[in-house]
Parts: sequence; C-alpha cells; structure tokens
Amino acid sequence: MRKLFQYLQCNFKCRLFKTYLINASAAIYAPWRIVQKFLDGDTKDKVEFFRKQIPKSLFDHTNPEQVEEQFGGTAPNCTQYWFIKDNFIE
Repeated sequence: MRKLFQYLQCNFKCRLFKTYLINASAAIYAPWRIVQKFLDGDTKDKVEFFRKQIPKSLFDHTNPEQVEEQFGGTAPNCTQYWFIKDNFIE
C-alpha cells in the first residue's frame, strides 16, 4: 500500500491544491484516518475535514461566488445535477 501511495504521489504531483470536506460522515472520515498514515505530510495537509462549521480558510483559496450558500458562499444552492434527470425516479 505504501508503494502505491508513493507511486501516485510521485507521478501525480501538483494535481490538488486543497480539499475541504464539510459535513463529512464517519464513513469517509474513518478510512481517511487509516489512509493518511501512508501519505507524506504535504499530501495530508491538502485535506481538511469539518463537521458542522463553515471553514473560514475555504475563502482564502476560493471566491465566495463559487461556493454554495449552504457552505457559506454566495452562489445559489444546487437543486439539479447533471447526472440526475427530472424523471429519474418513478
């Protein structure tokens, strides 16, 4: 596993600047706690989890107009997504 992560980190550098996981469930957070032990420090620093609060540091990297209101931005909340059609569930 460690070799796999080293390979990915070496060959796919600079692909991700920062990831904010807001209202992340335990089903995502628990595996992250295990996986992060195999990652280098720079990669671990790129991922931040937030339970309920809106992270103020999010707006250091993102324009509020690009973030939905439900996450503290000024963009309208999405109600329809490209992969779901109106009559998807009948």
